[in-house]
Amino acid sequence: MPIVLMSTKRPPVRSTFVQHVYTRAEILTLINAIPRSQSNAECLLHHQTFRSVLLFLYRTGAGISEVSQLALRHVDVKKSCTISNPALNEPVEFRAVQN
Repeated sequence: MPIVLMSTKRPPVRSTFVQHVYTRAEILTLINAIPRSQSNAECLLHHQTFRSVLLFLYRTGAGISEVSQLALRHVDVKKSCTISNPALNEPVEFRAVQN
C-alpha cells in the first residue's frame, strides 16, 4: 500500500474577533460585581485579586495568557509597583490611588 503524505499547510482562517473597549461605567459595573461573583467558596481567586487582575488587564491591554505568566519576581513594589515581564513589550508602572 502506498504512503500518502498529507500537507501541513492550512488555508488562512479569517478572525471573527471584534475588539471592545469598555467605558468607565462598564468597568465600574464589573468592579462592583466582583465581590458578589467571588463569594462562592469554590472560587479560586479572592475578590481583591480578581479586581487587581481585571484592572491590570484593562489598564495595560495585556492578554489573559500574559497575566497568567506573571510571577512575583516581575513585580517591584519599591518603584510604585512596576511590573516587567518579557511577555509585555515594556514595563508597566502602577501607583496607588484613592477612590
